[in-house]
Amino acid sequence: ETDPRFVYLYSDRPINRPGQTVNFKAVLREKDNGRYTPLDLGAINARVMPPYDPTQAEQQPLISLDLPVSAYGAASGSFDLPADAQTGYY
Repeated sequence: ETDPRFVYLYSDRPINRPGQTVNFKAVLREKDNGRYTPLDLGAINARVMPPYDPTQAEQQPLISLDLPVSAYGAASGSFDLPADAQTGYY
């Protein structure tokens, strides 16, 4: 059985440069009989992972954020990319 919960995550711009602040929003939903309802969560933990590096056995998060979830099932946050951040997907 597939998990009916999902997250739609987006940021305020498609590309960020090293040293810039990344603002993002998460919309949390649950699929129930053809309807999408907000997830009833008090908070979520968002972890920002660096781009994949095949030379590392286990990668550690750059940052971990505990974000409150609104009654509408949305959460938002921001973080600063390091000035020496490598290019790639975070």
